[in-house]
Amino acid sequence: MSYRHGYGKNQRKILECLRDGTPRTSAEVAAATGLRTVVVMNTMRALDGHKLVAESSERGGHKARKWAITPADATTDRATETGENR
Repeated sequence: MSYRHGYGKNQRKILECLRDGTPRTSAEVAAATGLRTVVVMNTMRALDGHKLVAESSERGGHKARKWAITPADATTDRATETGENR
């Protein structure tokens, strides 16, 4: 089994899409990145688990969740949690 440090290409695409601070639905992120919606949804859950994104209080159409990058001060050491410093 191979362990990859840092972010995968899908995670990087999604974080880059959310970088401007505008909360977006998984469908909006999928359209902007060219990824399939199901891939975005699964990756968002993983990023949420690492506290890199969080569900926004805003909602999209049909009450879809919107996601945004977690503010840097919301967690103590995200780099350590995600293995970026290895």
